[in-house]
Amino acid sequence: MEAFRASRKLRELIVSHDNAARQILILGIKINDLQQRLLKLSRSDLTDTESIMYSLMDQRKSMTEFIHDMYQVYRLIKWQQIQMMVKVLWEGFTPTDINQIIVMAMMQYADSITSDEDGNSSVLEEDMIVEERLQ
Repeated sequence: MEAFRASRKLRELIVSHDNAARQILILGIKINDLQQRLLKLSRSDLTDTESIMYSLMDQRKSMTEFIHDMYQVYRLIKWQQIQMMVKVLWEGFTPTDINQIIVMAMMQYADSITSDEDGNSSVLEEDMIVEERLQ
């Protein structure tokens, strides 16, 4: 595996891991919000319409919890893949090469974050541009 491809793969794994972590936080906030809204309602005092809305809100909370749990599993898988990638790097490259790979990955990662926040381009668009230049 050449250094550029290794750095790109490492960056992809880090971006996926960080995106999952971000989603976990967002979903956690949403779950807490739904829990607070459900606690404010009293099941015994609800009209038929309110009871239906309570049930739908409870189902929404359950689905959000499920998605939250799936993102946690996905994040763990990405973390394990990052660890495996680091192991491959240690076994297949010299310390100087590894340092270069990490620097390239972090530079690409920083560029992808800047581009995404500005709304200019996505990580995938940047990858396609780089691949076209290499060919």
